Amino acid sequence: MLFSTFCKYFFFGCLVVIAGCGNDALYSTKDEAKIKQSIYVVPEFFNGNFLSNYSSARVQTVTFGQPVKFWASISINDQIIDNEQISNQMFNVKWQIGDQSFNMPYFTKTFYEPGTYDAILTTVDQVQDTLFDTVTVQINTPIKINSSYPANGYNLLDVSDSAGISLFWDIAGKEPWEDSRCFFYASRYKEMTWVSFIDTVKCDEPLNILGPFEQDSAIDFSDTSVTFYWGVKIITDTGLHSSQRDSTEVRSFRTRLKGTPLSTIEIPLRYNHIGQKQITLTRVDLINSSGEIIESQEVTSSQKVVYFKNIAAQNNLNIQATNLYLPEYKSKPLTLDVVAGTYNVTTPILFIDSIAPEHAPLKKMLSVDDSISFTLVDQGAGIIPDLIKVILNNDTLDHVYSDSKLSFKDSLFFYCSPDCFLKIEALDYAKNETANIYWVLKAKTDSIQINGPYPAKELQ
Repeated sequence: MLFSTFCKYFFFGCLVVIAGCGNDALYSTKDEAKIKQSIYVVPEFFNGNFLSNYSSARVQTVTFGQPVKFWASISINDQIIDNEQISNQMFNVKWQIGDQSFNMPYFTKTFYEPGTYDAILTTVDQVQDTLFDTVTVQINTPIKINSSYPANGYNLLDVSDSAGISLFWDIAGKEPWEDSRCFFYASRYKEMTWVSFIDTVKCDEPLNILGPFEQDSAIDFSDTSVTFYWGVKIITDTGLHSSQRDSTEVRSFRTRLKGTPLSTIEIPLRYNHIGQKQITLTRVDLINSSGEIIESQEVTSSQKVVYFKNIAAQNNLNIQATNLYLPEYKSKPLTLDVVAGTYNVTTPILFIDSIAPEHAPLKKMLSVDDSISFTLVDQGAGIIPDLIKVILNNDTLDHVYSDSKLSFKDSLFFYCSPDCFLKIEALDYAKNETANIYWVLKAKTDSIQINGPYPAKELQ
């Protein structure tokens, strides 16, 4: 007790107290030179338990927009002082970043401008000794890489030219302090591109691929074309993460036809949502700039590729596709220019059905002994039979649907007093729903009358 009192009243002549007096004191005047501080720049989620996993380097790199935590680590005789002791005013801790200051052992900050920032940590102990430390934070924008040449689908590669082809890409967000590596991938099959690593390449230079490209003697390059798919990945080392990564899109280039001025056009046809039982007959017309049909083809498959061969070089060719069986399916025409001796692959012509199934009663006046029958037709994707509903007032009726005819009968018809409300719901494979309409059934002594249709109404 006397020793504690002595410490309390003769502080500057005895011991400098950090955690208390007596034997629990953390340091005395002779220990002052052993006080140390370090700065850690760590991810936002860091909670102070894993300082050994991070470096207190003088320069740290942080990604633009990434929240990070600045952490002051103070130790006495290599024993780290925890944050509670620091917060109890035993040390005065101050951070300065530009015109911002923070009086706490740690804080979180997000940088929204790229560049270089100095974070200065100043710590003053109880005997007014001052420690200074600085960490330089480099803020970089996320790395981006985009292919720029040749254009996707380039089709002028001469298979006999030993000069080959040059591939170009653009990189954005690379800072002077970053070390980047680039990797080239290529394949004859698009889905295999990113698993077909070819070589490490220079990030800041185009890639020259030398020819010729006709080593495969089994290919007739005067009649067909070979496609190559390619992409480049970039990895940039950073401070808080092992790397940043980005990649170009997968692009393609192809060979031109050899030894001929005539060209080929390849046109993929696609139908968006179509029932398996629907039969298609598609006509594709190739039309010149004067509106004359150069050639027409008819195909029966819903997933088909159409070829027009021996086409002379010309501009403003128009390609129109029509379904002759299913008029609800519509497509947009294509326009292209054809260069001499090229193999041209168009974007797919997509057929879309946006028209809902339609229905109407076969007869509007019928005997009470008859079943009620409606036509329920769709001249596009086709109706999904399992999703047809016949609703009388709020009751769902059993029904039979076959060959566009919907039939049903129920004893409830006799209780329509004065009226019953009938609604038929159906959905086609293209997700088009029947119109929101209803019909009115009037039961008479020996007959049933169907009136309508009427605009949407909740069934009563």
